[in-house]
Amino acid sequence: MRASWIVVLMVVMLGACGPATPDQILVGSWQRISEESFDGNEFSASDSCRQDDVMDYTADGGWQRFQGATLCEGSDNFTVASGGWTLKGDGTILVETEVGFVGEYEAVVEELNEERFVRTHATGLTSAPLSLRWTHVRVTGE
Repeated sequence: MRASWIVVLMVVMLGACGPATPDQILVGSWQRISEESFDGNEFSASDSCRQDDVMDYTADGGWQRFQGATLCEGSDNFTVASGGWTLKGDGTILVETEVGFVGEYEAVVEELNEERFVRTHATGLTSAPLSLRWTHVRVTGE
């Protein structure tokens, strides 16, 4: 009888520990390590002051971007943007809103795992760069 309870308990525990969803994987801090721009033909490396920024995604659907060591505004590290996020299409589309701006911004999630997050989004421009690809590595999980 006791062995039956142990088996039932193990089945319940294993069922509760299924694989992480894309939403769960995204939650945490991610440091941007590269930015590439697309000119219509190919992606090439960009030299951006945002290249080392950190994105924090929270489980309640919020995000904040903090400046990295390479400063754009010439001041100490601070929050430079915040907003909301959701994943659609089985985690293949990241939809973000930003405080102070109207509308939603979609990015294609090219890669998302526990260590690496790659996203590409259109710039809305009619000349280069037509889109940007940002590669991030995990700094912390939540």
